[in-house]
Amino acid sequence: LTRGRCNIRLPNWFGHCTKGDHRDFVAIGASVGVAVAFNAPIGGILFMIEEGSSFFSRSSAWRAFAATVLGAVLTELLHLLSQDW
Repeated sequence: LTRGRCNIRLPNWFGHCTKGDHRDFVAIGASVGVAVAFNAPIGGILFMIEEGSSFFSRSSAWRAFAATVLGAVLTELLHLLSQDW
């Protein structure tokens, strides 16, 4: 990663990802963002299918489902924990 005069080498945690994998990561990230923002996991998945991904993939849909449900659960957990303060 090169920005200006700073050269930073980031670790390669995901191995060798293809461009399709990167597109899936971006689409799933967008679906989680929509799901958490509107507290609607199914809405996030529908957003990914309609707008986020260039083609439909069952594996991406299942990954998005797991990620959006996890995001919604964590949001509710943080909401419950913040009520005690």
